[in-house]
Amino acid sequence: MQSPVPTNDGNVLPWLQNFLLKFQVQGPGLGFLPAQVTATTADCNMLIYLVQTYVAVTRQNVAAALQYKDLIKNGPIGTPSGTVPMAAALPAAPATVASGVLPRLRMLVQEIKNKPAYNANIGADLGIIAAAPAADLAPPTLSVGNTQATNVTLGWSKNGWTDVRVQARAQGTVDWTDLGMDLFSPFVDTRPLVAPNTPEVREYRMCHLDGDTALLNWSAVEVVTGALSAGFFAFL
Repeated sequence: MQSPVPTNDGNVLPWLQNFLLKFQVQGPGLGFLPAQVTATTADCNMLIYLVQTYVAVTRQNVAAALQYKDLIKNGPIGTPSGTVPMAAALPAAPATVASGVLPRLRMLVQEIKNKPAYNANIGADLGIIAAAPAADLAPPTLSVGNTQATNVTLGWSKNGWTDVRVQARAQGTVDWTDLGMDLFSPFVDTRPLVAPNTPEVREYRMCHLDGDTALLNWSAVEVVTGALSAGFFAFL
C-alpha cells in the first residue's frame, strides 16, 4: 500500500506543516512519549526549512550570480555592468537531524495506525489516510520574466511533479532541441543570439517529469521575439 507521506517537494511541504502541528497535539493522546514528539518535531522543522527556505534562497542566489557572470562574460561591450549582486541572507537553520526524515515519518505513520487509540478521525486530522487522487497531468504554464544580456527567463508551474524538460527551436523549424531539465522555476536560457544584433524568434515548450520519466504533457508554445538593444534582449 502506498504511504500517505508525499515524496515530491511540492506536496511534502504542506503535508509536513499540517502533520507537525497536529502530531504535537495528537501524539501524546496516542501514547507517544515527549521525547518521540520532540524528535518528530525536529525532523519536520528541518525538512520544512530545507524545502521552503534553504533551497529556494540558495537557488535565487545562484541564478542572480549566473546572470551577472554571463553579463560580464559576454557583454556586449558597453553594457552597463552595475554592481555584483550580493547573496540574499539565509534565516538561521533549525537543529540538524539525521538523514532519512521521510523514511522515519513513514515508519511513524504506521506506528500511529497501530496504536489502540487511533481512529479514522485522527488519521484525517494528521493527513495520514492515503488517498488516491488523480495525477495532475495538466501541462506546465509558461510565462516570460525579466530578461537581459540575451538571457530568456521562463517561469513555469510544477503541479506537484519533480521537474520539467525544456525544449526550444527557431521559429519556422521543425525539430525541437533539448535545453535540459529544471528542478525549480524559473528556467534561464543563456544562449546568445545566432547572429549578433540580428532579431530572431524563438519558441519554447516544456513538459513535466516524474523522476526521470517525461510525461510528454507539453505546454503551450511560448514565442519570444528578441533583439539586442543597449545590451538587453528586448521582446518585440
